[in-house]
Amino acid sequence: MKECSNKSKRKLPSRVYAHGRKYRWHPKAGGSIAICSVDAPLSLVWLEYEKLLNIHKRNITELFHEYFDSLQFKALAPSTQRSNLARVSTLIKVFGNMNPDAILPKHIRAFMDKRGEHSTSAANNDFSLLSKVMQWSYERGKIDKNPCRGVRKFSAKQRDRYITDEEYIAVYQCANTITKVAMELAYLCAARKGDILKLEYSHLLEGGIFITQSKTGKKQIKMWSPRLREAIALSETLAEKQTNFVLRRPNGQKVHDRSLQDYWQAAKKKAALEYDINTDFTFHDLKAKGISDYEGTMADKQRFSGHKEFAQVNTYDRKVDMVPPLNLKSINQPKSNQ
Repeated sequence: MKECSNKSKRKLPSRVYAHGRKYRWHPKAGGSIAICSVDAPLSLVWLEYEKLLNIHKRNITELFHEYFDSLQFKALAPSTQRSNLARVSTLIKVFGNMNPDAILPKHIRAFMDKRGEHSTSAANNDFSLLSKVMQWSYERGKIDKNPCRGVRKFSAKQRDRYITDEEYIAVYQCANTITKVAMELAYLCAARKGDILKLEYSHLLEGGIFITQSKTGKKQIKMWSPRLREAIALSETLAEKQTNFVLRRPNGQKVHDRSLQDYWQAAKKKAALEYDINTDFTFHDLKAKGISDYEGTMADKQRFSGHKEFAQVNTYDRKVDMVPPLNLKSINQPKSNQ
């Protein structure tokens, strides 16, 4: 470190020292940053220091707010936006006051490991949001690096739960009318819960039900079948229409996600007791049952499901293949005497 007078030391900004031919600032978070040459006027040292200080006053919380106000975030599906906004509190609690450039991969790994003790799925989802915000900030020059790069998610076990016909019927019999209609729409149309909840009677066309998949943006008309018409007819028995939504609460208003989830859980609990079945499946597994039960090739299933990739269809096709054995003569067949 270059020698300098006590007077010079007193005039230098806090935590700024001369190293060789450069003045360098040592933030409390660690590391050192070159400011300017030791030959530069003291006024320039202070000017460059103030610039760095303003940059380093930024924290993760500010980046999240800026991202949530961005066009990129607003272009996401409403359900994804709600999910991200609900998840951000955990990340802000841990990283909120940290300087973005002071965060290292090891900090994120430590967070992931701690979070993973409770739920690896939650840890992966938190990481996805943090990584998205960091990448968005890095591309716009708000941070010098993306510390999420090189950090791996936990290996997620692919769901393979297939709801049998017997299990489906048991829950259906124990469900209220709202849940029965929702189950049939999810199963027969391979539709997500969010897409069912926003379904309106104006979407019921002559050729079928018009559905825009919120996750992929895929627009489809699910053609009518007798059973699908029965489901819509059943919806007509719900409360008097105060809205145009197919699924309506007793007061005639739209059914919300939380309400349907409560109805679904109640039906499963009742079915488990009355029919002695295992109900370790989710409402989203109804979509997988629909794709699994759809007859046809993988291309047919992809068209039905609206997925962009075959790999996505494979995730939802959960029926075990019935494969015929090698057809050979019996090994115990007696040899003919010649």
